[in-house]
Amino acid sequence: MMAPSQGGDLMSTPIHDPGRARSSLSIYLQEIGRYAARGDLVTANLAFVVRVARRYSGLGVALEDLISEGNLGLLEAARHFDPARGTRFITYAVWWIRKAILDAVSNQAAAVRLPHTQLRQIRLVLDAERELSRDLGRDAGRDQVARHLQTTTARVDRILQMKTRELSVDQTTGDHSELPFHESLVDVRTPSPEAALIRAEGRARVRVALEALGERERRVLADRFGLRRGRVLSLREIGGELGLSREAVRLIENRAKKKIRRMVSGRSRRAAATL
Repeated sequence: MMAPSQGGDLMSTPIHDPGRARSSLSIYLQEIGRYAARGDLVTANLAFVVRVARRYSGLGVALEDLISEGNLGLLEAARHFDPARGTRFITYAVWWIRKAILDAVSNQAAAVRLPHTQLRQIRLVLDAERELSRDLGRDAGRDQVARHLQTTTARVDRILQMKTRELSVDQTTGDHSELPFHESLVDVRTPSPEAALIRAEGRARVRVALEALGERERRVLADRFGLRRGRVLSLREIGGELGLSREAVRLIENRAKKKIRRMVSGRSRRAAATL
């Protein structure tokens, strides 16, 4: 009889040692339980996917397609989720759901030559409008949206008008500002992998790692994560304070991330790998 492979079906392999049989049965039942739990996680959060998808309707992709993509993101989140990390599943899953939906929107944008940066700006303004309207119990005015985003009403109007024209990533915003659109409105609604790391592992853990960086690296990374002032600073803003170009700040940020990646160990390592 051939020896069973290590990756074979545990329940189809004859086992004559009762102790080994009980151990194999336990492993098998754990596997069944894990897949059943994943199914429960997905089923329990399908309605949440619909709510997220509705926020991105009107950007060129049918709502049912957005929901389908969001469901795929939910499945991917369930596949990667590790409850031992102490993070609520929905907190972890929302990044995967939004990423899947935004990828679909981005792919559609490419088909009609609409820049992804432009879509992010439009989506950010629409998100702010919906959030404020929900809190106020009425439609939010453009001036309220502008204050919420810490920008001007004129800029909000221009962003909403961009549905019918293209805009370069590096084109400036006007209003006597040299700040490009992609840095003037930081996308705080959809967390990047860096922000996901902070939420998943806790700000305190990241602060400990920051202490091991050089002073300039620590300041740049803290400002990019919004740890010093409660808001994320653009590369240009940080560069202005330090007397450096945007590219120089970007290099410092990347170097600091590499150091963080090496320092974060144990349960943080998988999250840090996305930096």
